[in-house]
This record gives sequence, structure tokens and C-alpha cells, in this order.
Amino acid sequence: MGHHKIFNRIWKANHWIILLNGLVLLFVVLFPYPTKTVGAFIGTPAVGTAVAFYAAFTAIIVLSMLFLNLAILKNKSVIINPEKNAGWFKTQIRQQVAAIIIYGVATAISFYSPTAALALTFLMWVYWAVVTKDGNEN
Repeated sequence: MGHHKIFNRIWKANHWIILLNGLVLLFVVLFPYPTKTVGAFIGTPAVGTAVAFYAAFTAIIVLSMLFLNLAILKNKSVIINPEKNAGWFKTQIRQQVAAIIIYGVATAISFYSPTAALALTFLMWVYWAVVTKDGNEN
């Protein structure tokens, strides 16, 4: 959700931004694998491990987005209207750090309560839908 909004706020990309964007996209394209793994192991004794894999992989995606945002913020010359948009990137970074911690908690509790861990990851999807919505969207 936030990926598109990132590129609406920059006007050019340097070498590191392109590489980190590629890393983000790589993890996003691989995301169906942990999702399928959870589906394959629901109802088995290995469901906790599958959910841990899913939650940890989601944290890795957010971590790669964090690295992308940090690279952009480090080189403010790529940001359109840096006085206005640098704050948006800082907010994204704070949200991403919090999300990585929450996905880490979900990973840890998945071994004790896979259902609670999946509920937590679902709530994070709702959270991202809310915090990445712009005020001018329909």
C-alpha cells in the first residue's frame, strides 16, 4: 500500500533506491510462499512453525521497506518538496519500526497460539490500510 505512495513523493532514484526497491519487490513476489505454507499446515502440529514463518517473512518485507525509506530520507534531493514530504517519510519509518516489533511478537507467540499470531498479522493489514490512506482518496 505504501510502496506506490513512496514513488509519488520522489522525483528520481539513485543506485541504492533502485536496489532497495528491487529487494522490496523480491520479497513481495515471494510472499505467496509463506501464505501457502500456513494454508498447508493448518490443522497439523506444525501450524505454529508455519505461522512463525509467515509473520517473520512479513517483518522482512517491512524491514526492506524501512531500508528503502531510510535511503530516500538520507538523500533528500530525490524527494519532491522535501519540506512537506520528509515528514511523511519519518512517519513511515516510525510506523515500520513499530510494525517490525509487532511482527516479531507475532512470530514469537505463534508457537504458543498460532490463531492469536494470525489475528495479530491480520490486524496489521488493517492498520496499514488505515495509516497509508491519504485524505484525498475516495
